[in-house]
Amino acid sequence: MKKRSGDPRKRQAMKEVLLARESEVVRRKSLLMSKEKEYKAEILRLLELFGAQYPESPGYLYDELPYMVALGAIVIHRAGCELNDEPEKYKPHEQLDTLELTPAMREEIEKFLIRNQLDKAETYYIFDSH
Repeated sequence: MKKRSGDPRKRQAMKEVLLARESEVVRRKSLLMSKEKEYKAEILRLLELFGAQYPESPGYLYDELPYMVALGAIVIHRAGCELNDEPEKYKPHEQLDTLELTPAMREEIEKFLIRNQLDKAETYYIFDSH
């Protein structure tokens, strides 16, 4: 049997910290999943709005999937910021950086975000709590 060294109170405190951290992660994921219907509806709304505002977009006419992925990433990012009460972390342009979009697609999406005031936390909310 291996003897443990160190203060048992510190070990217990570390266990409690790890459990609390895991619990918080699970709570946040559960909260986001509980709002799944709302943010999926928002993704579809934005996709339809984009199609209506940019009907001649060659990229969108050819394949709307990259646009759906980009708008979906932005909506889920915004939802997370809202649910965690961290509006200052909403940065849609950083989300676009993580995606492999052509420069033309990215420009269209950025213009769309600005045109519809979806580019700032102060002007874009997904959930009715605001």
